[in-house]
Formats: sequence, C-alpha cells, structure tokens
Amino acid sequence: SVHCDLYNCDPYNCDPYNCERCNKGQAELMNICLVAQDYPHAGQDTPSGVGSASYALAHGLLRAGHQVSVITDNWLKNQVCDDTGVTVYGIALGQWHWYVHKLPVIGQRLSLPMREIESSNAFWQAVQTLSRDQRFDVLEATETGALFLKGTQIPIAIRLHGEEHTFLQRTPGAQVPLAQRLSRRLQVRALQRADKLISPSRAHAEQIATETGRPLESIAVIPHALDPVWLIHRAQHPSPTVRDPIVLFAGRLEIRKGILDALRSFALIHAQMPDACLIIAGAPHTTVPQATIAQTVAELHISGAIKWVGLLSQDALADWYARARVLLMPSYYETFGLVALEALAFGLPVIAYQAGALPEVVEASISGELVAAGDIVGLAQAALLLLRDNRAWQRMSHAAEQRAAQFSPQHNVQSAIDVYQALVRKQH
Repeated sequence: SVHCDLYNCDPYNCDPYNCERCNKGQAELMNICLVAQDYPHAGQDTPSGVGSASYALAHGLLRAGHQVSVITDNWLKNQVCDDTGVTVYGIALGQWHWYVHKLPVIGQRLSLPMREIESSNAFWQAVQTLSRDQRFDVLEATETGALFLKGTQIPIAIRLHGEEHTFLQRTPGAQVPLAQRLSRRLQVRALQRADKLISPSRAHAEQIATETGRPLESIAVIPHALDPVWLIHRAQHPSPTVRDPIVLFAGRLEIRKGILDALRSFALIHAQMPDACLIIAGAPHTTVPQATIAQTVAELHISGAIKWVGLLSQDALADWYARARVLLMPSYYETFGLVALEALAFGLPVIAYQAGALPEVVEASISGELVAAGDIVGLAQAALLLLRDNRAWQRMSHAAEQRAAQFSPQHNVQSAIDVYQALVRKQH
C-alpha cells in the first residue's frame, strides 16, 4: 500500500483507494448509473467537452471499485457495449420533434421542447428497464433529458455542463428564441426537483441558483479535472526551447467565444509585432457567418498572418498547445473553461476575459492575465507583454503547469463519490 496525501502528493500518481492515509469510500461501494447525452466511443478522435468529462468520470468511478453503467443516445442505438469495464447502453430517441419542426408557424417553437420531452422519456424508460435486473444506488444526469428521472425513486444528481439557453443569455447582441425559452423551462423543472446539483464552477453555480431559486449551498462545486490523456500528448509533443510568437485561439468560431474580439485584438498585436502569427483552431458556428469573419479579416488587413486549421484532433491540438506562446480566450461566458486548463498543462499562459468561470481556472498575473470582458486593447497589451518579455513568459509558463496540476482527476472523482454517498445515506 502506498503512503501519500491526496492533497499534497503527485495528483496524477496517487491512487487514493490504495493509499493508507488518504483512502476514502471503500466501505460504501455503489452501483452508479450515468445518463449522458454524449459519451465518446472507440476511435472518436475529437470528443466533446461533455463527452470527455463523462468518460473520465465513468472510468474514475470504476477504478475506485464502483459498478458503473452509462446510458447514452449519441452513438450506440439499442446496443450494449463493454467499455473496458463500464457498461454502455445505447438508446434511440424518438423522432416526433423532427416531424413537429416541419409544422408551419408553431413547428420551430415546439420542436425543442418536444425533443426535451422525448429525451427525458427515453432516458426514464431505459433506467426503468435496467432497474428490473439491477439496483442502482444513484443516478447522475445532465440538464438535458432529466425531466422524468426523479420519478424513478433513485437519488439523482444533475451535473451542470451548461446549456445553449444560458450561453445565449451571455452572448453579446444575441436573443433567446422562444423555443429555447420553452425547452429551458422543462430543464429548470428538472433542476428544481433533483436531489443534488453539481456545478464545475462557483460562477455557474451562482447563475443556476438564481435561475432555479435553489439555495447556493445546495449546489456542489466540483471543478473539472485535467484528463490524463493530455499529459500523454504533452510528453509526445515537447515544447521548443524558445517558442515562436504564435497566438492561439482554440474554440468554436462563435460570438460567445469571442472570435471577432480575438481577430481585432490580434490586429493590434500584429501592428506592433509583424512577425506574430494567429492560429485559429475551431469549427464554424451559426452565430458568426463566414462572410462576417472574412470581412473582418479583410478590414483589419491581417489575412496573411492568420492560419486557419479548423477543428483538430486532440493530438493535433496538443502540437499547437506546445508551440504557441499565448492562448487568447476572450469568451464572454464559460461554465468552466477546459481549453484554458488544457493549455495551462502545456505551460501555455492564457489571456482571457474576466468572465464566467475563467477566473477560477486562470490565476490573474500568475498563470495568465484576465481583462474586463470586451477590452480588446487589454487583451492585446497582455499578449504583447508575454510575446516580448522572455523572463515574464518563463515565470508564467511554469506557474501555468503548476496550476493545471491542481485539477486532479482523483480529487474530482472523490468529490463526486462524496456527493453520491451523501445522497444514498439520506435515502436510507
């Protein structure tokens, strides 16, 4: 048995379930069911943030000795798969929302609420069916598709990954369509009825407490962990001794992620450092037409200094994390900010807006710089300092790696287990 302290040892090598001093929870092994809208499958090279978090949680719980099942609708349709010990049940959602969408006038308004009801019904039926053969101690679901799960009589925790309704509320100039508002009412009802809510950040917990009327203390804050796969990528992509003046933007090309702010900020950087290059890694998004992006680039006269690399695999993105000198992340709202955490793990300082949960991930003036949302000049000035000052960059790069190491997978999983066990004890 290893001797260590969960909160002071190497967070990636400590196994708290075989450690004499930080051993927790072995006496209360549980049968846990995760209801996941997204769960990555073998060969999927670019999983979503929700999918990556679901996968890491499932296998962390499995390593802790618990029995884990996953119900998902994103790839296995009416099939069962063994994911190296995690049993994955694929379900097919209904198609009524698709037909409703075709109706004139009311179709676009009712299709999203209908989809929410269909998802909730499909997940509820799947849990009911599986419960005939096994007894689940606790369910964890996401905001989407959880409306009917309280009716299963199994303690339920809902993990708040963030929904489009919340993001649109925080997107400059965006309006929330009626369909989104109606669908969100159903989700809020599920959040109000859940036994426990789990938020990846205090900022998002405060947002949800206000929206649902739940006490803030009823929402557990469990930050996301750094997926150990990024440490493997980091070992495979060692950084050069001196990094080139590369500014990286990694994320969907949408208003909320600040793509237009990133372009305008880089124009100020490029005016003072003509050899600087902006790498844009991300997929297009409906909130920003491609024509708008092209027009902005043309007006700023920076087309020759930008490289568009699109949506990248983890391995390809890791290469840019290792080569870039700063990550530009002018998001107007993040429930957590996994991209920032991944960049920090590569010793890549993050220049971000002081918005949403980003201040809980990036330490201002230590592992990165935070400026007021919308402060394009501030973004450029912070980036220029790190592009020019090697000593300041080295200090911040080292602090970035140390900061990333604080988001331990073991701590993340143990915090979830503590929540589950409290729910089970309350049930009895």
